[in-house]
Amino acid sequence: MRSRAVVSIVAVAVVAVLSGVVLWRWTIDPETLGQFGLGGIFLASMLSHLTVVARDMFIPMFLPLASVYNPLVLGASAGVGAAIGEITTYFLGWGVAETIQENQGEEDRLTRWIRRYGL
Repeated sequence: MRSRAVVSIVAVAVVAVLSGVVLWRWTIDPETLGQFGLGGIFLASMLSHLTVVARDMFIPMFLPLASVYNPLVLGASAGVGAAIGEITTYFLGWGVAETIQENQGEEDRLTRWIRRYGL
């Protein structure tokens, strides 16, 4: 079980670093994102929400495209990408929590006390 925990934690770190690097590159060169259009906003929003720290990194890329595309379609594209990124982050965290909890064999003292006497 120890290797499963390490793999889960490494997967979370790789996803966070990779999405952060890609977004950083796009922030430096926003013309690259403009070539992708709505798909680029979707991808930037998804990658931005995969990182736990910098959730709104895609906003500087999003605002210039508001004059080109319909704002509702642009917002829907960014919203769907953000939702997929959030769900992915949630399930990655859930997997890490499960692997860490599997490794804990005994209950701690507080948990036993709550089971015995209630909260």
